Amino acid sequence: MSQRVLIIAEAGVNHNGSLERALEMVEVAKEAGADIIFIESPESEEEMRAIGRAIDRPLLANMVEGGRTPILPARTLQ
Repeated sequence: MSQRVLIIAEAGVNHNGSLERALEMVEVAKEAGADIIFIESPESEEEMRAIGRAIDRPLLANMVEGGRTPILPARTLQ
């Protein structure tokens, strides 16, 4: 049986102060071989779209009722 390890790189928009800084941090992780990118706590659909435009890897969206990130349907996330 073959096994695969996936590396998920995470950077928080609100943890480091800005979306631009989070994108810089995950760019370094991409260069190091990250398979999936997770930007924590974008606060608008526009921020989520900017993340999608900037990153050429699979993305993870963490949407929780009452959280900072807007809850979007799967079709919109695609």
